[in-house]
Amino acid sequence: MNTDGASHGNPSLAGAEGIIRDSQGHFVLGFQKQIGLATSTAAELWAIREGSLMAQLRIQTLQHTFREGNYCVDKLAKTSTLMDDDLVVFEQPPTFISIELFVDVWGTTFPRTCNIRDTHSCCEEGHVPNNDLYPAI
Repeated sequence: MNTDGASHGNPSLAGAEGIIRDSQGHFVLGFQKQIGLATSTAAELWAIREGSLMAQLRIQTLQHTFREGNYCVDKLAKTSTLMDDDLVVFEQPPTFISIELFVDVWGTTFPRTCNIRDTHSCCEEGHVPNNDLYPAI
């Protein structure tokens, strides 16, 4: 199960989304849920909850994956905050993530590049990384 949450601000309109896959990484079920006004952290937690309910899983371990390893739900996240419906469940992969599904199944990655002297160069949407991860040179 891969999940993601998105918010256009902290707090702002937010969405929760996820994809459930089989043991070979193939699409089984997907979802997008508009959750209204929330922070990005709350949206992430909503996504885990909704995905767990849909997959009927007992989560024993949580592991963070950066968006480079989670392309499908990252793309779903970008659209869920602006959707008209409260909840959309996909029994077939939506066409707008077909390339990302292929890339994920094959294990292809596209790493972000960062200038460690300028921590803001690798940030998106005004998020500043933890400076402990990017020591001054």
